[in-house]
Amino acid sequence: MSIELEDGELFTLDDGTELIVGSLTQRNWSRVARGRHDGQDCFVKQFIDRTGAVHAKGLAGELATQGWLVADPPPDVTVVPVRAHSTERHVLVYPFVEMRTVDQLAVDGDLPAALASRLGTVLRSVLNAVDNSGCVTVWKGLDIKNLGVGPAERNGGQPIYLFDLGPTVTVTQADAAASVVTSILLMHWSREPRRNGLLAHAETVLNLAGAISPLTTHERVQQRLQDMFDLRRHETQERSRLRAEALRIGMETAGRLYWRRARAAASALEYRA
Repeated sequence: MSIELEDGELFTLDDGTELIVGSLTQRNWSRVARGRHDGQDCFVKQFIDRTGAVHAKGLAGELATQGWLVADPPPDVTVVPVRAHSTERHVLVYPFVEMRTVDQLAVDGDLPAALASRLGTVLRSVLNAVDNSGCVTVWKGLDIKNLGVGPAERNGGQPIYLFDLGPTVTVTQADAAASVVTSILLMHWSREPRRNGLLAHAETVLNLAGAISPLTTHERVQQRLQDMFDLRRHETQERSRLRAEALRIGMETAGRLYWRRARAAASALEYRA
């Protein structure tokens, strides 16, 4: 029997509870769906990529990072916890949380300066946990797109959610900060084509990245931007010939234009000497 989930499938998780899978979407590195678990709406992620390869280490890394951050979350953040999982089917189940991702807020023009600065402060607090060697332990999913903002609560505040963590990695503070700044510059990179060439407003980029860029160097950010552009141009995921050609054309036109604008925007930030 295939371990890949199917639309509408009902199966039992490791803790004996049942999951009903909704309509599945195949992403490059995983398959995701809405579902019902234990009578409640949920979000389902299966660690199988577009080629059909299983990423068991990704699931194990996510669970380990979850254990760390749920117990000791960064200030002003709620970590979306894993509710249940299936080791055999390589599935994690999360509660469904009403929120909009930061890149969605920016695209919709609904990211005020105060909220953007608050998000930047959250990211800075993660990067400040430096050890004696100048390194910081973060997680591979430390990306602006993996932060979400919930609706306003009675006190007027908006909760910030952290999700899609991935395994931990220990790197220099400068390298970690460069990756986060790059994620801010590229946060509209994969959105719908009619908006894909639009950078976030310069003020939004500054409010999000202004507290982070002084932790790294201009050269590191520019190199990280180049690495991300090269990665997208040479993705190894299997695609139809038509989709592969469309991706190539898109990257050499709108993608290259966006990349050049991102490089120019990076030059406007302040960095450490």
